[in-house]
Amino acid sequence: MSELKSILEQYGAAFEEYKRTNDARFEELKTTTGKAAELESKLAKIEADLQAKEARISNFETKLNRPGYAGGEVKSDHAKAFKEFLCKGITDNLGDLQFKAVQVGVNADGGYAVPVEMSAEIYKLLTAESPMRQVCNIRTSGTNDVRQIVDVGGIGSGWVAETTARPETNSPQIAQATPFWGELYANPAATQNSIDDLFFDVEKWLTESIAREFALKENAAFTVGDGSSKPKGLLAATVSTDDDDTRAFGTFQYLKTGAAAGFAATAGADVLLDLASSLKSRYYANAHFMFNTSTLAAIRKMKDTQGNYLWQPGLQAGVPNLLLGFPCVYNHDMPGVGANALCVAFGDFREAYTIVDRAAIFVLRDPFTNKPYVNFYATKRVGGMILNSEAVKFVKCEA
Repeated sequence: MSELKSILEQYGAAFEEYKRTNDARFEELKTTTGKAAELESKLAKIEADLQAKEARISNFETKLNRPGYAGGEVKSDHAKAFKEFLCKGITDNLGDLQFKAVQVGVNADGGYAVPVEMSAEIYKLLTAESPMRQVCNIRTSGTNDVRQIVDVGGIGSGWVAETTARPETNSPQIAQATPFWGELYANPAATQNSIDDLFFDVEKWLTESIAREFALKENAAFTVGDGSSKPKGLLAATVSTDDDDTRAFGTFQYLKTGAAAGFAATAGADVLLDLASSLKSRYYANAHFMFNTSTLAAIRKMKDTQGNYLWQPGLQAGVPNLLLGFPCVYNHDMPGVGANALCVAFGDFREAYTIVDRAAIFVLRDPFTNKPYVNFYATKRVGGMILNSEAVKFVKCEA
């Protein structure tokens, strides 16, 4: 923890230097002494240093909070049998054991369901590595036939006296949401010699390999996926400048930056202030800002009309960086600042988007295709669906 404290102190000092340099840049832009370019260059170097420190802090906190693999002492008969399958390809009674434990049979494409203990570790690691999993709603299903009824209009209501007649209310306006599904696969390989090594924890290695590959592909799909053999991402939905009272269900509102390929040169922060105020207050409790680190570089320079920086660093362990008082989530799959880019999202992502995991992850052991390596072909089905299109709003680079 002392190392993390030291990094946080350096981080705070770097941001103070950033503010001094940026303040000088603002003043220089009002003059013609020709030092603006020099200050821009210095600011870019400090920005790179800040992002490097942010990465160190994030990595350090991830390690502190990262779930340790609970393998070691195998807990269930299913887990014991699955380890025999991984190490030696032995499948005695594995099919029956997995059915009792996970309530699934052998996958149609071959392979066996990973034990509950291992599956739980994979999903913990997926959440640690995926910004979308950290803020969106997640549910598990044993089937692809998932349907969510969404109230898009509500039932009429009103006040009445104790003995007054209750007039009939309006019929509810409802819609049905279903996930866009896709199947993920990973195919890590290890030599049989390494698997046989007493000190090689094959379960931990496979768990981390699967989670790492799945997290990269999943997060991109949940963010910008087109729905073709993969989940449809949040940013793939229809967007409009219409407000909440006039937009169709499933259409998100966006606000314009006022510039074709970035934030407006003057009063560029106004769009973020307007974005925050456009969200209904009932979503504030769980609201987050989401953008990538290149967009962060632009936002970090912004001030309000009183000269206060909109973005503030979290300088204690576990305290998030804040923008306008709301936590920031850095998602590398979000578009950066550029023409027509939806570069900033803000709102309650748990209300807006649901990730649906199929209950089982399957592994097929293949010692033949890639000798002397043993491949472990892992698959899982996952879906994503939009439930509430007023819970999140976007900023779009548009004049």
